[in-house]
Amino acid sequence: MSRFQFVLLLALSALTITGCEAPLECSDDPLALETEFELGDPCFADFERGPELDFDHSSSATSDVSHNAGRNCHSCHQSEGPGLGVFTASGTIYTPTGDLAEPGTTVGIYADSDRLDLIAELEVDMRGNIYTTEDLGLADVKRFITVWSADGTASSAMRGAKFNLSCNFCHDSTFQATIDPDAG
Repeated sequence: MSRFQFVLLLALSALTITGCEAPLECSDDPLALETEFELGDPCFADFERGPELDFDHSSSATSDVSHNAGRNCHSCHQSEGPGLGVFTASGTIYTPTGDLAEPGTTVGIYADSDRLDLIAELEVDMRGNIYTTEDLGLADVKRFITVWSADGTASSAMRGAKFNLSCNFCHDSTFQATIDPDAG
């Protein structure tokens, strides 16, 4: 059991025993947010996104500035949220053993199901995450996704095309986005 799971279990046990609701804990600094942001969240009822949060950036194999591996990046990095940049694609990639994928693992975003027309290639950073603010044309068409190991010998391809490239919206701790060592 991970430390996070243990702490969560203790918190839920305390709530069950006492019958009380957990107190609302809101950060004074939305840039230091450690919880998920959702529209209507009481912690951000008066939050107004300023232009200083909007700039273009993408993950790279040498970057170590991302955070919250496994969490839904788009919950903060969206037009209504407090995250730096509005992400068009983001998520966390894992190995088949559940470890974070190594830096240089790539996520290919393709225009076609044969995966011949590469729209963007995102490198997994030093914390297992990928992200970009690049316009991927998702307002008009769906995209096809393939994850490649850092050495290019293994891959995993999503079967269907997607409009939503918020990977951790679907891929959570029990349904991780992983690289298939038997595919290539």
